[in-house]
Amino acid sequence: MAEKKDPKKNITEKDGKKKAAGKAPVQKKTAKALSAKKLPALLKKAYTQKKIEKKLFDKVYIDDDKKFLASFFKDQKGSVRIPPETLIPAADFKRLKLIAKEVKKQKSGINPVPFAAIVIMCAAICLTVTIFKNIIVKRAITAGMQQVFGAKTDIQNVDVRIFQSSLTVTGLAQANKNEPMKNIFEVGSIKVDFNLTQLLRGKFDAEDISAMDILFGTDRKTSGELPLKTATAKEKKVSKQSGEKSAAKMEAVKESIKSIFADYNPKAIIAGLENNLKSPALAESIKTETEALTVKWKDKPEQIRSDVEKLKADVQTITGTDWSKISNAAELAAALKNTQSAIENAKRLKQTTQEAAADIKADSNTVRRLASSLQDAIKNDRALIQKEVDKITSFSLDKAKSLMSDSMTAIAYDIFGKYYTYVQKGIDVALRLKSQSKASAAGKAKKAVKTKKRMPGTDIYYKKDTVPKFLIEKAAASGKNFKAQVKEISSDPDLRGTPAVFDGTLSLAKQTHKLSGAVDGRTQTKEPLIKADYSGSGYPVAVNTDVISFSGTSQINIKTTADDDGSVFAEGVIDLANLSLGSQPFEPESAYNIYKKALASIKTLKINLKAEYFADGDVNINLATDADKKLLNAMQELFSSELSSIKSQVQKEMTNLLAEKTGGATGALNKYFEIESLMNGQESAMNAINQQLSKKQDEISAQIKKQAGDATKEKAKEAAGNVLKKLF
Repeated sequence: MAEKKDPKKNITEKDGKKKAAGKAPVQKKTAKALSAKKLPALLKKAYTQKKIEKKLFDKVYIDDDKKFLASFFKDQKGSVRIPPETLIPAADFKRLKLIAKEVKKQKSGINPVPFAAIVIMCAAICLTVTIFKNIIVKRAITAGMQQVFGAKTDIQNVDVRIFQSSLTVTGLAQANKNEPMKNIFEVGSIKVDFNLTQLLRGKFDAEDISAMDILFGTDRKTSGELPLKTATAKEKKVSKQSGEKSAAKMEAVKESIKSIFADYNPKAIIAGLENNLKSPALAESIKTETEALTVKWKDKPEQIRSDVEKLKADVQTITGTDWSKISNAAELAAALKNTQSAIENAKRLKQTTQEAAADIKADSNTVRRLASSLQDAIKNDRALIQKEVDKITSFSLDKAKSLMSDSMTAIAYDIFGKYYTYVQKGIDVALRLKSQSKASAAGKAKKAVKTKKRMPGTDIYYKKDTVPKFLIEKAAASGKNFKAQVKEISSDPDLRGTPAVFDGTLSLAKQTHKLSGAVDGRTQTKEPLIKADYSGSGYPVAVNTDVISFSGTSQINIKTTADDDGSVFAEGVIDLANLSLGSQPFEPESAYNIYKKALASIKTLKINLKAEYFADGDVNINLATDADKKLLNAMQELFSSELSSIKSQVQKEMTNLLAEKTGGATGALNKYFEIESLMNGQESAMNAINQQLSKKQDEISAQIKKQAGDATKEKAKEAAGNVLKKLF
């Protein structure tokens, strides 16, 4: 049976060149043959035809090996064996030994020591799992949910039944981070049915998850607040950028409002006219000149008044006596003399008064000229103001074109900064699934590279393993007016060949919410990592800022995508209804009233939203709203209706300004004219005294004459009587 080979075959080196080209060919040595007696015992035995199939041939799985082995066995009297005298070539002998070795390995047998160790270890693991499985799972669920929601998670009970392939969670309550005494939701029970076979293979395959009796916004008996965690550098960066952009937008809105109402503010209009007014400067110079004249003459009226009062007191006896009743000639003669002396004194004082009054009147002419020039200047300024006021026929509202959208954008930046962490957590989860899928695909590719060509034999095909390390095939939740489901959450989407999909609906009071989407972690997909569509209605909104505040109900339709570089894009429409818009008060009050009325006229609002978050942490939000046009039209209409009152107010404010600017000069003029009036009064008083003295002088003189006439008559009568006496 030995195969003879040519002993003179040329020998070549590893580089393929002939070692001794040109020499005479060398014959090969005859291959060494070995006796069958040296084969392993398994091949030296005699077998029946039935036993050899069972004991030997059935344990050789490669057809070529089986044929090779069978070729050495010969039928000998009802049994088969390899004849002991057979000589077998060394190469075939070696191959037979290898086949025998492989067959021998398949013999069953148990080593008691390792087996006992394995049994003990399995028992210990089973005991540990049985005792601590519920606690471990409960803590794992609690820690995971608290990490996601940032508030306490309470679980009443966890029941893991490994051999029944089920997990049940009851009494789960998730606290609200922003309202620690409220729950975001409560779940009566959660049941998970998993594949035990896959679990024993180190894989978690949740075939079905159901959640029942879900409630939202329930009260808590204890606070759900957790210690605040330090924000990550990325979170701080995003929060800072959002805050800065929100503040910048809000400041721009404030400046726009100030600019819009600067033209409307009567004080601002007057400020623009003030530099063109002539009367204020003239009034200042008139005030200075008039005050100097006032100082010059301010004491003179008092001096004259004092002299007049003294004279008046001195002549009181003369002017206060009814001389027609005085008959004493001597008394009348003395009174006449005193009266004449008083008249002389009064004439001298009158002359002094008239001289002073004349000097004052000379300066008064100057003051009157100054007063007249001031009145002319004021009149001209008023005419100028009226001319400028008449030019006010409309106001520019160019800077109001984006007032509402800029306000809403500022609010959007502020909201994004607050809720960004939740978005990032969702992206991080999706990225982890994506990275695991990539790692799995890379591992498979690497393994495929190492695969060598196998020897000829029987091809054995196994069912493709489509279960990754972690898999939730289907999860469903339901409650009062609520339902949701998730499918195909896996650690290796490539293995499953399909993305994870989710959808849910919620009706709460007058609110409705609907969310659907997919997380596609497959390596060869053209779809984004996350795709989500949200629609909702009846959700209450309330915002209060320095420049705008509003409350109402919303209808929202938003489409969002996120890529594996961490970037996010959102686009949609927000409709606001039943709006109540307002603003913080500002000056001037009349401008605030117009702005407030314009805001109050807007009852509905449509916002077109585009928001982008980039991988480098930058945020860009653009909003456009029909409220810009509504506010613009309302303000324009209100401005037009208020135009006459604006003009009137400008004139009023201008009059007040002129009065303020010229009031000092007017006051100085009035003080000077008071001095002139006092002098005129003293002059009139002197005239009155002189008139009284002249009248009394005439009265005394008349009385003296009367008394003299009466005396003459008495003497004549007496003389006549004496004559009569003589006659009779």
